[in-house]
Amino acid sequence: MKRYVLAFLIPVSVVTLGFALSGVYPFGSRSALIVDGVHQYMAFYEEFAKMIRSSKGLLYSNHALGYNFFNLFAYYLASPFSLLVLLLRNFFYISEALTLVIVIKIGFCSVSMCWYLSGKKVPPASGGGRAIAACIPVAAGTMYALSDYVIGYYTNLMWLDAVIMLPVLAYAIERMVKCGKWKMYSLVLAYCIITNYYTGYMLCVFSVVYFVSLIIREGRKNETGRGIVRFAGASFLGGALSSVIWVPSIFALAQTSAGKRLNLDLAGFTCGNIAKQAARLFHSSTAFASSGKQGAVNLYCGSCICLFFLLYLRNRSISRKAKLSGILLLAFYFFGFYFRPLNLFLHGFHKPIGMPNRFSFIFIFLVLIFCAEAMLGLKEYCAKDILACTGLAAALVCLVSGLSGNWKVGTTFGWMIVCSLLALCCCIKRINRSFFVILLSLFLVADVGSHALTGLKHVGTANRELYLERKKEIKGLLKSFPDAEKFRTVLTSPRIRNEELLYQINGMSQYSSTNQADMQVFIHKIGGDTGKNRYQYTGTSEVVDMLFGVKYFVDDKKNAVKRFYRKVAESRNFILYENHRAISPGNPAETLIKNIRLKGRNPFAVHEEILSRLGCGRLYSIRRAEGTRHTASKWRFRFSVPLKAGEHGYLCLLGKEPVHVWINGKVHHKKYSNNNFLDLGYAAKDTVIQVYTDSEASHQKAILGTYQEQALDRIYRKLCSRQVT
Repeated sequence: MKRYVLAFLIPVSVVTLGFALSGVYPFGSRSALIVDGVHQYMAFYEEFAKMIRSSKGLLYSNHALGYNFFNLFAYYLASPFSLLVLLLRNFFYISEALTLVIVIKIGFCSVSMCWYLSGKKVPPASGGGRAIAACIPVAAGTMYALSDYVIGYYTNLMWLDAVIMLPVLAYAIERMVKCGKWKMYSLVLAYCIITNYYTGYMLCVFSVVYFVSLIIREGRKNETGRGIVRFAGASFLGGALSSVIWVPSIFALAQTSAGKRLNLDLAGFTCGNIAKQAARLFHSSTAFASSGKQGAVNLYCGSCICLFFLLYLRNRSISRKAKLSGILLLAFYFFGFYFRPLNLFLHGFHKPIGMPNRFSFIFIFLVLIFCAEAMLGLKEYCAKDILACTGLAAALVCLVSGLSGNWKVGTTFGWMIVCSLLALCCCIKRINRSFFVILLSLFLVADVGSHALTGLKHVGTANRELYLERKKEIKGLLKSFPDAEKFRTVLTSPRIRNEELLYQINGMSQYSSTNQADMQVFIHKIGGDTGKNRYQYTGTSEVVDMLFGVKYFVDDKKNAVKRFYRKVAESRNFILYENHRAISPGNPAETLIKNIRLKGRNPFAVHEEILSRLGCGRLYSIRRAEGTRHTASKWRFRFSVPLKAGEHGYLCLLGKEPVHVWINGKVHHKKYSNNNFLDLGYAAKDTVIQVYTDSEASHQKAILGTYQEQALDRIYRKLCSRQVT
């Protein structure tokens, strides 16, 4: 039991120290949640808590025009650790609750690996064998839990369940092959799929290749056929037990933008540079939280990996078949980083965006169990074996360094040489080998622990106080308007993708891998801003505000846009506007709109189609707007748009969205605005609006849509009187 306590506490202490050095709360004002952690998970858990309190089940949420919450739950929240998050949320802010669960999960990653290796055959208790059996599993567990994969991708805490369960799954497969006991494998496989079917798929692939590897290693021909049938049946049962999650999820995923495009990108056939990928095993590598390079990979799990794997191959007590199966396993996953078709297969036939090589934890696990076998058998080596493998490991490091152009291998050599000397001492019979085994274990922990601290500093943190202050201020603004819960409220300049959901504001924006493609297309057609796995309100119009009951607008003063609605409240950082034309959400008009198959090629035509179907007649005057090249400063293209007195105008730019747009003295950044659909404002008298863009691609032509505000008022009154056909 002591070894498991140590296996848990060591990585937890290292990660806690890393967060403290980075100023993570309560050691500072920062948050450990970055990338998807801040953009997705905080908001999803807030919504999860709301769904549980509402007693309406987990099937449907009204947020963002309505979406399938069960699909989101199955992908992001199905882990039993989610219950711990909800419990801790009652005592801490959601950021701290998630951070605590991440730290706990990292501790369990180490415990799981330690437990798995503790079941391995170890040398006799005399002569250092007891120290080896006690210390090496703890050291290997720490190396597993503090690997670059965990340090880089910890913010996607849903993946950590797979990292925890992988050693358990490997043990269950070994038990089935060697003893014929299959029930544990079925249950573990079902659990892996239920907690997250995305990483569950990766573990299903691992189960097959690891089973084949064990068949090769065991080499019992008379048992092969029976073993295959047993494995297939147990796998089917595991899949059947988890079908409550993956069966509805498959149908839901088929409706997502990712599911519809499938993204089988085979351009180039390879990803990155294979030598640079191998160099990611060196101490000079640093964990990354996101990367746009498909060949990038988080691999580091210790400087002495190469040395101990060579010792594994040198071990005379390990059969050639076992060594061959180990090499083939590692080659399969390592080439998965490099060859694009295999990479896509291992990712479920879909190109990962922003976080490449999400299956690399399996490679790390495999290389560590082979290295651990060498460490557990240290007594069986002689000085010649240690020295020969050290020299060969140094040569391999030099070769990879030369091919990759990464000559920052001094620290790798330093750690490797010291490790080699300690391993050498562990083989000498006349000295206290137990002491050197303990020293070697501490050395391995110090190596991976120091690297983890550097990695945590590198992946960065987020501003915790910002979201607490924004939430408090925005909620304070809306407190005096009780109908804000009935109507929709939008944050016009959100700092994170799901900020409305995080504050439990009924908005129109959503960022999730489970978003339905039809909804993204719908939002894009009506003028909203969309991207990979997201859609948001930014860039829509008064017509959309009216039809979808958007009554309140929270404008950030730093990025404020001139509004044509009434200002009803103001705080230190925000202005609240009210739309007097908002129709209550859930009205017959909204239901009809959602069922319309929109066919227009620009937002104005789409708005006209919707209004026509509602029996409201025409609103817009639509015409082409011709632009001219402009070479002054950074502005590349100019539009001079005439507006008549009483008109409200919008300009739709065709093609790629420009980063910056200048409209009558105000610069709009695409981070906060939809620079493809521009609000030109209301003209009290005849005027010409000047528009400049910093990109000329595809903007020689644009679409201008104008209408009289009085005409929109008539349509609003008609809709309110329910004169909808």
